[in-house]
This record gives sequence, structure tokens and C-alpha cells, in this order.
Amino acid sequence: MAPRPLRAGDSDRDAVVDLLRAHHLEGRLTVEEFEERVELRVAPAVAREQAFEHIAPALARQGYELSVVGGALMFRRRWRPAWTILLAVFTFPIGLLALTHRNSDEVIVEIQAAPHGRTELIAHGVGPLSVRRAFAKLRD
Repeated sequence: MAPRPLRAGDSDRDAVVDLLRAHHLEGRLTVEEFEERVELRVAPAVAREQAFEHIAPALARQGYELSVVGGALMFRRRWRPAWTILLAVFTFPIGLLALTHRNSDEVIVEIQAAPHGRTELIAHGVGPLSVRRAFAKLRD
């Protein structure tokens, strides 16, 4: 398995923006260059905030729990299928073993900077209709 690329954290991005601001104030960057470079650093943070605003509540309403794994947002839901309860009731006491079975669904959202000041949001997994609508609400 290939190693994943190292990603910058929010504090690293803030430090870069501060450094760019200092270079702009010293005349090494024009206003246009400064704004363009800052936008490249800030866009993923804005996309992440929008993901928390739109996607996270929709997934939470569906029973998903949020965790952050390596910079990606991972939503996981564990649930017991109806057949396990029926099996436990109709084949009691041996059927109680069926209650140990649980299914899980995951939705993983990766947010990263893309060329030309754009941000890529890559989602893996399957979510309910309300979650897909939440993705649609994200601004371009």
C-alpha cells in the first residue's frame, strides 16, 4: 500500500497566510498574488466548515457518528437488522446469538486543495437521500 501524502493542518495554513501577509507588506507580492495564494490556503478550510454545517447534521440525524481520521471526516453508523430480532424471538434461546450481529455503514469525506484555487471534496460510501441532498447544498 502506497503511503498517503502528508497534509497540512489548520495551524500550518495559518502560518503560511501570516508569512504571505508579511511578504506582501514588504512589497514582495502584489495584492493579486497575495489574494490568489491566500485563497489556495483558505479554500479547503471553508469547504470543511461547509461540510460541518450541511453534511454532519444530515448524517447525525440518520444515526452516524463523526470522527476525524487523517484529516478526512469519517461518519459511521452501526445498526441491527430486523432479521436478527425476529430470529432471536422465534428461536429463543439459541437465537439470541443473532443479536450480536450488526451492520455498519461508512461515509468518508476528504477535502483537499485543487488547482486554480478550487477545492475537491471526495466522498466514499453510501448515504441516505437526506445526506445526498446535503452534499448538493454545498456551494461550488
